[in-house]
Amino acid sequence: MLEHLKQRRPAAAVLGTYLALYDKAFPDYRNEVSRIAGNAIQPLRSDIDITQIGIATNSGEVAAFLDKAGKDGVDAVILMSLGYTNSLSVAQPLIESDLPLIFFNTQVLRTVTSQFNDQDLLHNHGMQGVQDIAAVLVRAGRRFEMVTGLPEQPEIIDELRFRISVQCAASQIRQSHVALMGEAMPGMGDSVFDEKQYEKVFGTGIQHLPRNCLRRPAGRRTIQRSSRSGTRIMNYLDIDPSMTLLDHLRSIRQEIALRSVVNEHRLSGLTLSFDSIATYPGIETIPFYAINKLMAEGMAYGGEGDLFVTASGVIAHYLAGDVTFTEMYTMDFDNNCVLNSHMAECNWKMARKDRKPALVRRQFSLAESEPFLFFHFALEPGPVTLFDLTMTSEGQFHFITFECEVDDLPACEGLDRPNFRLRFRRDLRQVLNEYSLLGGGHHLNLVYGGHTNGFKALAEIFNCKFTSIEA
Repeated sequence: MLEHLKQRRPAAAVLGTYLALYDKAFPDYRNEVSRIAGNAIQPLRSDIDITQIGIATNSGEVAAFLDKAGKDGVDAVILMSLGYTNSLSVAQPLIESDLPLIFFNTQVLRTVTSQFNDQDLLHNHGMQGVQDIAAVLVRAGRRFEMVTGLPEQPEIIDELRFRISVQCAASQIRQSHVALMGEAMPGMGDSVFDEKQYEKVFGTGIQHLPRNCLRRPAGRRTIQRSSRSGTRIMNYLDIDPSMTLLDHLRSIRQEIALRSVVNEHRLSGLTLSFDSIATYPGIETIPFYAINKLMAEGMAYGGEGDLFVTASGVIAHYLAGDVTFTEMYTMDFDNNCVLNSHMAECNWKMARKDRKPALVRRQFSLAESEPFLFFHFALEPGPVTLFDLTMTSEGQFHFITFECEVDDLPACEGLDRPNFRLRFRRDLRQVLNEYSLLGGGHHLNLVYGGHTNGFKALAEIFNCKFTSIEA
């Protein structure tokens, strides 16, 4: 397993603020509102690591809190105004900090009755402070998020959990690295992008690696361990009877080399092009077997050296988990579907659960190389989100998503590559028209479930354009 690609548990710190005058007027105020803040955050603890709950009435206390939160590596700071907060006493460190801010605009009481009194008001007027601080942050151009409601309202806790989790995904995206090995397929215009701009916007490090990385010799013990692992996998597969031991060992050696590169450079995504790899002396065959296995362990991938879709696959992985690279190939007008496939690359972890994928030996027709192994299957039926990252004419990154379903159909046996069909609710002609009019590319990433809101939230975090197509 690629340990560095595991999605980690989100972490947040909680900062409560209020007017310092309250400490003089109400001596036990700090203890009381600390208890209120702790109770309000308690429902989050099952899914979010809360590193600290702090109270501040001045800039010095806020700065010290934020310094510790940064050292703790939190994904977000949850701000709670626990009474009125005069913004200028606390706002400057918030403006200067790089930590994501999420206001939890809440209180103790659910309603105001005719018996509402001064004591009730004391612990239920924090919205004034939220509005004061928020106004100052907006004028300073400081981004923040806002959630208003009560901790006993499940949808509000879900919203907080969602926003912190998306910030966690953004943190991991900023720390990620992707690489192109060799050269990309020439002439593929929709994969061209400004790599320096991408690094600036998303924080993802981009590397270019030589093809000779795939020529690394593997030790005998390493091959033996990988062979045993490969043998265990065979129990879950239908094996092509034409596959030989030499075919298997050839693929295992390439898996060892590719896995070593991914671990050494701590890559979240890797891409290569079959034509560039197949022509390099000493590379035995095209490493589709290794690519499929590494995708199943969380590595993003793009075909034909498409570094753009590879990098966007990292975004999809840290947001939604299992992801596969894919491409729409053929329109099925009678069934309102499109056939998706590619040369041999698909995340076999996402295969149908009711039948074994096949491990198939194939002689490639588009490049001269020794036969390679790949997995033949269709994806598990169910709702999915398709994600493309493209560029606007002004040079802004643009997230495009649409939700549809993997159809409940087996793979086409006559098609010697992984393949499945996507079924739309709307007329596929309208969906495909809209997609191309937005500039969507021919390579995409696919994740299970409905993740439109998550991609939209990430687009907002990274200041990108976002469009969701009704499919």
